[in-house]
Amino acid sequence: MPLMTPSLFTKCRVEDEVNESEKVINRKLLQIWFTYQKLLDAGAQFVAGSVCIIDAAFNTNKARMPIVVAVGMMSNGKTFPLAFSYIRSEDHKLYSFFWESLKEHWPAETAPPVVVVSDQAPAILSLIRERLPHAWHQICEWHAVEAICAKIRKWHKIHEI
Repeated sequence: MPLMTPSLFTKCRVEDEVNESEKVINRKLLQIWFTYQKLLDAGAQFVAGSVCIIDAAFNTNKARMPIVVAVGMMSNGKTFPLAFSYIRSEDHKLYSFFWESLKEHWPAETAPPVVVVSDQAPAILSLIRERLPHAWHQICEWHAVEAICAKIRKWHKIHEI
């Protein structure tokens, strides 16, 4: 159930365990999503019809839950956060919930991003195809360099250089 204050929007995704009589006996938190009105306002100005960057960071909290962050880029090249979500792992359902939650609070008259920059995680790529079919995907420069370095390290190891 969403918690709303004048500037904070939150949503949670849970998994219920029910007994034979369909009574909930256990509830597991799968995901927490949140953003602020000021971030949505900035997104409407700088992300709409433009670029959105999304990535997950790992081991940033005591629970060791990855956090997904979507950011926009201002005209001066500086980035700002758009929305956040603590997740249990990277999968399609979790990214879908992230985008559906963002879409629910995105101003109706505002265009979605036309370019999404991310790594090449299958969950993100399938989400872009499904939820943002008109958006172009561009691999993040840092992730591209890391992928190239990993291939070079593997090649060196195989050829013992």
